[in-house]
Amino acid sequence: MKHVDMRKLPAAAQEERRRQVIGLRQAGLTYGAIAAQVGLTQTGVFDICKRYAERGAAGLKTGQRGPDPGYGRGVVQNLPFLGDTSVRKAPAYEGRIATGRVSCAGGCAPPRGQACWG
Repeated sequence: MKHVDMRKLPAAAQEERRRQVIGLRQAGLTYGAIAAQVGLTQTGVFDICKRYAERGAAGLKTGQRGPDPGYGRGVVQNLPFLGDTSVRKAPAYEGRIATGRVSCAGGCAPPRGQACWG
């Protein structure tokens, strides 16, 4: 059978494929033979069998995917207000023009004729 990514299948089809894997394993087939027959990788077949051994029939059900509710990229309501971060301010200009390769009080060494941002 052609390999099909399980993530592209609906939840019911994923669960049916997992039940099929467990049935074939209980019939005595090897992981490789099951993988070839069902269209999964050997690792995928092994992981399904491991989940079934640990959790029983509940391990065959499709779980929630993605981050837990309240976590992830889209959540911003619980962040503290950090001020207006849309405008970046340059460091205070000290008004000096560098005349040589001498560092200023801020530790920078700007090129000749460039302003020091100290």
